[in-house]
Amino acid sequence: SLTVQTTSNQNMLQVAAIVREFVDTRAQTLPEGIEMNVWADSSFYLQDRLDLMTENLLMGAFLVLIILSLFLELKLAFWVIIGIPISFLGAFALMPSVGQDMNMLSLFGFIMVLGIVVDDAKDGAKTYRN
Repeated sequence: SLTVQTTSNQNMLQVAAIVREFVDTRAQTLPEGIEMNVWADSSFYLQDRLDLMTENLLMGAFLVLIILSLFLELKLAFWVIIGIPISFLGAFALMPSVGQDMNMLSLFGFIMVLGIVVDDAKDGAKTYRN
């Protein structure tokens, strides 16, 4: 049994891919009757959260664009949609400078903040209309 863990400055998804590639390559060279397998790959959960955040981001952006376009100006809806990825890119850019990395907890925070950003965009659009 061998446990592979990442340090705080390593990308879990990249390390998991390298380990899987190593296991696949090495398993082909082992003598008959000896196996090498990957068990308990926790990068699956991280990838699942990343996929969930991406799906929610795209669906939320699409819904905000449609709703704001129906009730307000298309130009305003466009700028609201542009604000969502800009706020996320800003957070991604600042995370290393404050010693944070992408992990399960930070991804949960991003999923929560996505809802807040979309709700704030909706409220800002209401204020603009009034």
